[in-house]
Amino acid sequence: MDILNNVNTIVSLIAGLIAIGTAVASVLSKRKSVQHTLENPSTPTEVRLYLEEQWNGPALWTKIVTGVIKAGLAAVFSTIVVTFVINFFLAFQTFLQDMNAFSRASSYSQAQNIFSQMLSVMGQIFMFSNPVSLTIGIIVGLLFGILAALSTGNRHMPARVYRIYGPSSYGPS
Repeated sequence: MDILNNVNTIVSLIAGLIAIGTAVASVLSKRKSVQHTLENPSTPTEVRLYLEEQWNGPALWTKIVTGVIKAGLAAVFSTIVVTFVINFFLAFQTFLQDMNAFSRASSYSQAQNIFSQMLSVMGQIFMFSNPVSLTIGIIVGLLFGILAALSTGNRHMPARVYRIYGPSSYGPS
């Protein structure tokens, strides 16, 4: 099976690219907001220096790369975990029904057939081929990826920097 023809792979790649694009757009949007703060003449010098240090050159690229990695990892891992949990519960229901049939098996060959069916059902937990669980997993993964992407750089935004230096230092006395 060619991996690029697999619909699940293509949908996962699209979800990952959306999360990565969100990370880049989020950092660049926050950079624009910081630029507006830097252009404001009433911005205190300490705040201005701190913001310039945190949002120029290598620091900006670091935020972009960090956002892309966080968004990608959050999207991938949450997709895998959610899909696994849904597959587990779907397979567990079938497994319980098979256990009931296994306990009522009248011959060795019937019990062996039911047991092999139970093993294949439990093997489906690790197969990410159920379209319903994969769709739910991708949606949740995409949401977590976007959430991680949007949180990139929040520690160095102007409002937070003002709080670090204290409102009493620069506010009206």
